Amino acid sequence: MSRLASTGSSVSISNKGKRVTSSALANSQGLAVFDLSRFDKQIFSKGEFAFELNGANTVIFNVDEASLSFASNFLNGSATQLGGKAIWNFYNASSLNISNQFGGTILAPLAKLTHHSSIEGSVLVNQLDQRGKINLHKFTGDITSAVPEAQSSAMLLAGLVLVTRAVRRRPVQKTRA
Repeated sequence: MSRLASTGSSVSISNKGKRVTSSALANSQGLAVFDLSRFDKQIFSKGEFAFELNGANTVIFNVDEASLSFASNFLNGSATQLGGKAIWNFYNASSLNISNQFGGTILAPLAKLTHHSSIEGSVLVNQLDQRGKINLHKFTGDITSAVPEAQSSAMLLAGLVLVTRAVRRRPVQKTRA
């Protein structure tokens, strides 16, 4: 996914530098890709994130930061709205720290994720320090037009391996008779 070119989706900063607005431009299949690699990681510490989906049914945010702290508020219920439509692809991340409610699938297979509030979506990471809820949203987007079959099979396999690892690492709770 990190090699997907932007579909022309744009990001702007307004409200005296406090609000980041992501405006989707979807292709004919309804896919919008944001390439956030050209932005300084400070965009993730702005106070507010607003999203204009403009009819996009699948949104991919490619982020190349190795270490990231995200402290923005998702405005107008957009965390829930993005829960089943967005994939945040943190393909270089080794450390993620999310302080506020977050929306969309977090794909960061190399990262340790620490989150302090709710996540509306799925989480695929190497390590998880869970201090808030994860409200699983079924992914309703369509990435088949964006990712060739071999890559999507590899991604599915990698996701299954990570989920299996996470389940094996969970401590078994013993009950008293």
